[in-house]
Amino acid sequence: MTITLTLASDWDKNVLNFLHKVVIDSEHPFVMLTVQPGDKVLSLISSIGTKSNIQLHYVWRLLGPPMLQVLHYKVKASGLSNILKKLQYGLPVQMTIEDGKIYIKSLQPKKQPDLFDHYLADDSGYKYWLEILSDEYSREFEMYQVDKTLSVRLAAAVFGEHLERVGKYIKHSPLNIGDVPNLHLNFTQEQVSIQGQVSGDAVSIIQPCRIDACLLSERFFSPTIALSYEQAMKLEPLLQLCPGNITVSLLENAILIERPDWALLLNLARPTIDGQAFEKRIDAIFSEAGCALQAPILLNTLEDIAIADRVEKELVHVVAFSHSHPNFHDEFRLGMNQDGAGALFPIKMAHPLTADLKICCNLVNFKLVLESLPSQSRWIFLPAQQALLFYDDIKAMRFVMACRQSCLSY
Repeated sequence: MTITLTLASDWDKNVLNFLHKVVIDSEHPFVMLTVQPGDKVLSLISSIGTKSNIQLHYVWRLLGPPMLQVLHYKVKASGLSNILKKLQYGLPVQMTIEDGKIYIKSLQPKKQPDLFDHYLADDSGYKYWLEILSDEYSREFEMYQVDKTLSVRLAAAVFGEHLERVGKYIKHSPLNIGDVPNLHLNFTQEQVSIQGQVSGDAVSIIQPCRIDACLLSERFFSPTIALSYEQAMKLEPLLQLCPGNITVSLLENAILIERPDWALLLNLARPTIDGQAFEKRIDAIFSEAGCALQAPILLNTLEDIAIADRVEKELVHVVAFSHSHPNFHDEFRLGMNQDGAGALFPIKMAHPLTADLKICCNLVNFKLVLESLPSQSRWIFLPAQQALLFYDDIKAMRFVMACRQSCLSY
């Protein structure tokens, strides 16, 4: 028996490209294609990645009358993903199931469309096909049916940007040894804090959210969950391309991220920090107002003094004058030194540095902080921690950057 499915032209190529990244690392990289009787959608559900711990469910709208029978087809995820990349985006897709294979092609618009059908099959003779591995449903493709303990709505693109910033900050920390630590998310009634920590380096970015449901109890709880660095880096490019909001739901040992036409299930790592305590420790640092951070001036200077070939491994040296210097409060110096070459430039601006200070920090993270913070931002030097604290005026972005003593001669 031959079955033909016509899929709508508004398919999301970003999500279907993401499918390849999610499942390709799995020992069982498969997708189940499902149509239920009466439905006008085709569901694509991936097996969960053994390394990524991510599972994708995508809903693709069907054209034509609803199906009258159940369809279950197990296929290789990489084959499906590679075929979809070859098809012309913005056109409907036809899938024909016949003789143990699924034949796939784009549909072309008619030169003179009629009232009933604006598209016709491409008659060029070429088409792609997938081998059907099974036509029986498997529980391997069930997404977790666990009661949600908390659901919040977040701006998708903003959430993706914050995941990227926090992930990059902890990855490039010079204090990081071995695997990159997990990112942590701490939820309160009005916001979620995206947190990262590597020894003395710490970052917290707060994003407003709206609670959809709090189902565990009448009394609100403030949970902290852990997301692996690899999961965050796979997730953030997709989220940054999403308009509007996502719903993030906490399950027993997972989170569910949902949009109208797709959902992602992510198995979680075990939290290693208490998110509430983490926020309180950062809040306790703000003992003074700090100084205005003139990021454009610092970024331009970093470009001028970057004389190294391996800039990603470069250190920035920060030097303050002695108390007796007439410009102590209004000038300091930034320098770099690598491969037998160096640079040291004066920076004329008010600063929070102490007298005779010579410290150095990681260039990549220093630039990331300067590029991430809005124009109205400030910075503080923390003598007890030997660290710099950067933050915006509403304290929604906070970066603690551990420094070490500079041994460079000037």
